[in-house]
Amino acid sequence: MKTESETPLAVEAQRLDEAAEWMLLLREEHEGNPTLTRWIHWCESDARNQEAFDRVQALWSDMGGLAAEVRNGELVSLKSARDRCAPVGIRSAGIPQGTGLRTCAERERVLALVTSVFATLFAQVRAVVGLRTRLIGAAVAVLGTAALVWNVLPELGWLPIHNNTVVTTHAPTRRVWLPDGSSVDLAAKSLVSVHYTDAVRTLDLEGGEAYFSVRQEKDRPFVVAAGTVRVRAIGTAFNVRRTGVRIVVTVAQGQVDICDVHATSSMQPIRVITGQRVACDPQTEHPSLAVANTAAALAWREGRLEYTNEPLEAVIDDINRYSKQPVVIVDDNARRLRFSGTVLVDYTEDWVHALPGEFPVQVRRQNGVDLIQSSE
Repeated sequence: MKTESETPLAVEAQRLDEAAEWMLLLREEHEGNPTLTRWIHWCESDARNQEAFDRVQALWSDMGGLAAEVRNGELVSLKSARDRCAPVGIRSAGIPQGTGLRTCAERERVLALVTSVFATLFAQVRAVVGLRTRLIGAAVAVLGTAALVWNVLPELGWLPIHNNTVVTTHAPTRRVWLPDGSSVDLAAKSLVSVHYTDAVRTLDLEGGEAYFSVRQEKDRPFVVAAGTVRVRAIGTAFNVRRTGVRIVVTVAQGQVDICDVHATSSMQPIRVITGQRVACDPQTEHPSLAVANTAAALAWREGRLEYTNEPLEAVIDDINRYSKQPVVIVDDNARRLRFSGTVLVDYTEDWVHALPGEFPVQVRRQNGVDLIQSSE
């Protein structure tokens, strides 16, 4: 029976550890010294040794110049590490550049926090391990990880999103935090821009779907703009789905007021409370208020799109945010069809090609696009 130290995982970890020590030793030696000869022999003794060395060397290279921040096994400066941690925008190609995700003060606070955590780790490693080469490796790892975490934090939604920042996502769901502690869950390929002032918190849902969990501030309302629709809340949780010009707002907690900026001035805002939804569609004269199936409205956060008597055109707009293959409805008869049911976001293509079994439509692929056409 193999002991724990002889398992493949343990052997590979030991091989990588040896490769790291060889690389650090070679950086201090000159050609012709005995170290170089021993290293060549180690590499030639097993092809996996050379592979491990290449992996360690690539990792060192990816860390940039962070090794320069270590002197004699000690961390001596964080200034250039800070300089290397440039702001990372959360946006897609073609989206206008905003003002950046964070202020310099916030960058310093977060970097200080990350550095403090990994400096503690460094101290523990130094107390336990006596090899100088490992001290250097640990120090470099501290700085490398700090820089990596700094760049990854915004992608994980752990840093607040600030004014004029456009947020997009291609993942099924993603959560981001706002400066006031509120949060937004974004569906795939959804865009929201943030505009905070001392008087009002405004977000513009430019496309897609989002769930807003709002921190209450009595003197500073929270307003979501989606097309011509404005959703005003103080402290609540609600979902907004924008498919073309159709806007559906579902309130999961609290209450909101909804108005249309293009409506007549005599039209009063619609008060929507927990468990209700409003559908705003230019094709209808007035927004429709109804009891909501909140669980169904929020099912997209669990990988399901659930509909009850929804226009097929609106469903296809949603599908296009998840599908790898663009889908287009080519005639009005097909657009006016109504769909009730569930679509799994991981199987949108299968669902599209199964439509002829449920509706009088044909589906054909042309130039990489799935075309839906009425068969009547």
